Amino acid sequence: DVHIHFPSGAIPKDGPSAGITVCLVIASVMAERPIRNDIAMTGELTLRGRVLGVGGIKEKISAAYRVGITNIALPKENEKDLKELPKEIIRKTKFYFLERVDDLFELCLMDFKPSIYTLEKIFAEEMEKAKKRPRKKSATRKTRSKSKSQPHKKKK
Repeated sequence: DVHIHFPSGAIPKDGPSAGITVCLVIASVMAERPIRNDIAMTGELTLRGRVLGVGGIKEKISAAYRVGITNIALPKENEKDLKELPKEIIRKTKFYFLERVDDLFELCLMDFKPSIYTLEKIFAEEMEKAKKRPRKKSATRKTRSKSKSQPHKKKK
């Protein structure tokens, strides 16, 4: 189980707009599948996976458009808000309207098969290489210690 808590969630605002984005990131990590990098998204998410509408759609879409993002995923409930946008933005942007989180996964998670090289394997391989490499002499000053060739004498 994964539980995420946003403590400022009780503060009145236009809506928890990052809900679908946070969920997508978690799904990406768990499924080991990357997320498309050419799409912006906003939307609230229920515990049952429904995507709910949020506020500030005109501002969010305009900001995405200004930075060159032309693929935008929105809650189906926010489709009505597009009428507030300039015609140019509507014409040059592809909108994806979501009702369920499954729609988001299908749209944004890429079909990626993870390599056999996991982080643990890479780490283990690097540790083995490090063990085989000759050690460099340390620049620090060595202190005197008993030689390993001399056995330790017990006190009588």
